[in-house]
Amino acid sequence: MDREMCNSFGQTPLFAGLDEGARGIVIEAGRKHVLDCGCSLWQQGDVPAIIAVVIDGRLKKTMIDAHGAQKTLQFMRRGDLAGAASMFGNFSRPTTLRATVATELLCWSADRFSGLMHVVPQLAINVLGIVGRQTDHLLRRLHEATSENADRRIARIVLRLVQEGDPDGECVPIELRISRQELAELSDTTLFTVSRTVSAWNRMLILKAGRGRLTVIDPARLAGLAGDVRAH
Repeated sequence: MDREMCNSFGQTPLFAGLDEGARGIVIEAGRKHVLDCGCSLWQQGDVPAIIAVVIDGRLKKTMIDAHGAQKTLQFMRRGDLAGAASMFGNFSRPTTLRATVATELLCWSADRFSGLMHVVPQLAINVLGIVGRQTDHLLRRLHEATSENADRRIARIVLRLVQEGDPDGECVPIELRISRQELAELSDTTLFTVSRTVSAWNRMLILKAGRGRLTVIDPARLAGLAGDVRAH
């Protein structure tokens, strides 16, 4: 058993409530896979064959809409589970998952993971909770897109990315690897609006904009612009 991985995954959503023995059973049943930067774990429309959890690195989840435009939906990091909804819902992959840096994953086949959920019932409860939270996130995003102004949506997305990368708020300034186009897609607005907003915040010393990067200098003022926000 990979004891280091077993211990480090103890607090992640997929392994919550599992004792060391149960975590060991689940981890040993999986296989490690390294995805090079720019490579896809799967493409939109693929038949679901695996489920995976991120060990290290970052994945970008995108979707091609009805008009043929790509939309960034989420960045996935260590401990995030990918592929559960389509696998157990028995529908084709609704999104593409691509590595933005070299990313290490722990993967299981559909049959293997289904068997594990019978052996470790808490695993099934955890997966259901993860899928539920992912659904809640999408519903909140839809609500924000239809009821809030673009500047607040942009602030909320940046703040959520900050909270994901530094949940304790101990590292300031905080550098985010994200392009303005990706930020526009995540916040359901245009590149022009994002560029205008980011430039204004740059002048206000809330953040510093660079090529493919944002450095958040004043998270407290950013939180004020975002309003009452929780990280999802």
